[in-house]
Amino acid sequence: MRLVYVRDSRAKGYTVLGIDSGDGARAYTVETALYMRIGSPLPSDEIDDGDFADVAFADEVFRATKKALSLLTYSDNNKKTLFMKLKKAGFSADAAKSAVQDMMRLGYINEERQLERLIIAEAKLKLQGRRKFIPKLVAKGYERALVDSVLEKLLESGEIDFDIIAEELVAKKLGDDPDPEAVRILLYKNGLA
Repeated sequence: MRLVYVRDSRAKGYTVLGIDSGDGARAYTVETALYMRIGSPLPSDEIDDGDFADVAFADEVFRATKKALSLLTYSDNNKKTLFMKLKKAGFSADAAKSAVQDMMRLGYINEERQLERLIIAEAKLKLQGRRKFIPKLVAKGYERALVDSVLEKLLESGEIDFDIIAEELVAKKLGDDPDPEAVRILLYKNGLA
């Protein structure tokens, strides 16, 4: 493989390398530190297979990170959801994982904040108990320990009170003088019993 051109990228700290691997030149965006680590080759220099593999992976991670940023501008994603979306977009598992880790490190994914919002919505707006919403959140890819921790914090702060939620649910669904068996069934179905 032959290096055709080298130029600065618009992204700070990155360099664009034009590499001809036999079927025409293609641009690869890599961290400038990687370019220097492979010996800062000049146009018309040959690039060995090992260095090319490093460059190709670094470019894929760069593109996966850009895609991750784009996805996060449209919706809040947790680690698992973002990883799956990147894989679906055609990125390798390693590149997708690296991009997700970058988003976590930069604070663009905050699963604790997401869980606070989701738990409050499930409990207060949908009038559901922990038995009903915890399995949903775990199925979405949130770690059970984190879900439990955030829920405990919301209970301690008084933000969520399952007794009040149960009273609201009974009043809304069954009225003023409900049958005790109907109350028991309603609370059970909504994860509050």
